[in-house]
Amino acid sequence: AALGGGSARAVSSTTVPNAPTVGHGECGQRRRVLVTGASGLLGRQVVEALVRDGWHIRGLCHSRRSLRPSGATAAGFELVACDLAEEGEASRQVEDFQPYAVLHLAGEWRPNVPRPAAGPG
Repeated sequence: AALGGGSARAVSSTTVPNAPTVGHGECGQRRRVLVTGASGLLGRQVVEALVRDGWHIRGLCHSRRSLRPSGATAAGFELVACDLAEEGEASRQVEDFQPYAVLHLAGEWRPNVPRPAAGPG
C-alpha cells in the first residue's frame, strides 16, 4: 500500500498527463527525466522502467563505475558522474539537460564516516 493508505500503482507515460516531447538533441522526440542516484538499488530499477517506457534518461551518480549497464538501459540512457554536494552542480545538470522531471533518488555518500552499529532487535 502507498503512503496514506491508498493503493500503489505503476506510473507510465500513459499516466503522465500532457508529458511534453523534446524536439531537439540526440533523443529526438523522447521525453527527458533527470535521475539522481541512478546507480543505487532504487535508481537502477526506476531508470530501467523509464527507459522501457520511452523516456530519455540522464542518470547522475557519484562514480560511473558504480553502474552496471543492462539491456534495458543501453538505449535512451546516459550516465554522468557528478558530486551533487558541489555548489551549483545540480543546477548545471538541470540547465544542460532541460528535463521534464527530476527524480531525486540519491542518498548521502560519506565513505570516511563510520556507520552506527545495528542495535539489538
